[in-house]
Amino acid sequence: MRSIELFFSYSHEDEQLREELLKHLSLLKRERVIAGWNDREISAGQEWDEAIRPQLRDGPPYGTLVHMIKEKIPELQKLVLLLQ
Repeated sequence: MRSIELFFSYSHEDEQLREELLKHLSLLKRERVIAGWNDREISAGQEWDEAIRPQLRDGPPYGTLVHMIKEKIPELQKLVLLLQ
């Protein structure tokens, strides 16, 4: 089974929320149900635009998470259940 690829797009002020989401998704990631990428994986000196555009262009649309909203954190458990 191939992993579902997720691209995490978020405001850096919400980085703590992204980390919280990753904690909730860690079992799925360990079991290789999902795989994720975010801008913190951009190498030093690499252009931001060069790194992110392919993720947006080539990533599957069903696997894109866009800007997390603070009020939705209680809903993360539902998201985890949906992905299982």
